[in-house]
Amino acid sequence: MINGEADDARTVLGEVLTKHFARPRIARIVTLITDALARKAKQHAEKSPLPDTSNQTPATPAEMAAWTGTYRDPWFGDITLCPHDGKVRFAAMKSPTLTGTVMRYGIRRLVHWDNGELDT
Repeated sequence: MINGEADDARTVLGEVLTKHFARPRIARIVTLITDALARKAKQHAEKSPLPDTSNQTPATPAEMAAWTGTYRDPWFGDITLCPHDGKVRFAAMKSPTLTGTVMRYGIRRLVHWDNGELDT
C-alpha cells in the first residue's frame, strides 16, 4: 500500500495493524502513534542538527580524477562519475532522476541532486 520513502506512514500503518491483529482489545489510536513519532523526530533534531553546508563548492575534475569513471551497482546499475563543464556529475543509469553535481564540503564529497524531491 505504501511504495516510497514514507517511513513514518509505513511505521504508523505497521504499528496499527500489528496492534489490531495481535491485541484487538487494546484500542490504539493512529494519532497516538504519530504524536510519538513526531516527539522522537523533534528530540533527534535537537540532538543532531543538520550541518551547515552553505559553503560547499563543486568538486573539480582534477581533484576527482582518481574516482571518475563507471561503477556497477546491483541496485542502480551503471553509475557514472564524469567531468562535465568543469564539474563532476553523478548519474545512475537505472534511475534517470538520480543525477547531480559532486560537491566538496571540507574534506568530504557529497552529491547535490538535480531533483530537489530526492531525500538527501
